[in-house]
Amino acid sequence: MKQIYLLFTLIAFSAYQINAQEACPEAGTTSKSGTQIIFSYAPATSFCVNRPTTIVVNTTSTYTLDLASCSETISVYNKTITKTPAIVVLMIFVIMLIVFTII
Repeated sequence: MKQIYLLFTLIAFSAYQINAQEACPEAGTTSKSGTQIIFSYAPATSFCVNRPTTIVVNTTSTYTLDLASCSETISVYNKTITKTPAIVVLMIFVIMLIVFTII
């Protein structure tokens, strides 16, 4: 009897894993300037809330899902602009000032 329960549990877990997977996009493209990544999906395969909210490209560029532009068949990701913290700019200025004072 225990073997039947084990088999049933294994089948149920496998079926859940199969249904829980999200569909991959059919195609993707970028805008000319590289500020957007656009993915297209087949109808009724994936919904906006189930798609990744951020995408990282080459560990340097981060793109964020634009929920306003998201639809059943299209996902638009906008490049996240990262600004240099003011303290870093100030430190660079101070170092340059010291270097030019010494010279």
